[in-house]
Amino acid sequence: MCLNALIHEIKKYGITQEGIHSVIRITSVINATKKRCDLNESTEFMVKHIFKIYMVFIGVFGQLVFFAQAYKLYSTKHAADLSLVGFSTGLLSVSSWLIYGIVIKDAPLMIANAVACVGAMAVVVGILLYGQS
Repeated sequence: MCLNALIHEIKKYGITQEGIHSVIRITSVINATKKRCDLNESTEFMVKHIFKIYMVFIGVFGQLVFFAQAYKLYSTKHAADLSLVGFSTGLLSVSSWLIYGIVIKDAPLMIANAVACVGAMAVVVGILLYGQS
């Protein structure tokens, strides 16, 4: 009943029944496309979320090299083979990435580089403590 009244009102403006059917088809195509876009957006969000979690783990795991070096350094108390300039440069680099992660509010960058800063700082301090004799 309501549909017939609507069609009657639309016909007052000179739109034919074929025009009405065209509008209905276009509307259904738009709605179907919107549903696919909504699905694609939610899928994209899920993929980004999963990848962000992955990047936190891989970022932290990748920075464990500093801790491995610090462990060897402190257990042997020998720093002659380590480069103060090299590890200081690494510390500067990961500190810069940490600051950048804080500025852009990116959790994987902040977490991974905070871990790296601690490890790199431990190595730099160890080199300073045990010298490069």
